[in-house]
Amino acid sequence: MLRRQINAAIPDEHILPPAVRFEGDDIIEADLVMEASGRKIRFDVHERCRFVDDMLAERWARVDFEDIKRKLTSPIQ
Repeated sequence: MLRRQINAAIPDEHILPPAVRFEGDDIIEADLVMEASGRKIRFDVHERCRFVDDMLAERWARVDFEDIKRKLTSPIQ
C-alpha cells in the first residue's frame, strides 16, 4: 500500500544507492537517495533487510515522512 501511494505521488521517482553494506550472509543495509525531477524533491532512506533461506524475512526503513510530505505539498518551483 505504501509503495502504491509513493508511486502515485512521485511517478518519476529515481532511486540511487550510494552505500550498501553486508552483515554476514543474512543482512543487507543500504542508504538510498530518492529523487523526483517533476517535483524537484530529494530525500534519504536507510534500509535494513534480513533474509532467511534467500527470502526477505524482515525489513526496516528510516525515513523522514514529515519532510517528504512538506516537499510534496509545497508549491512546485
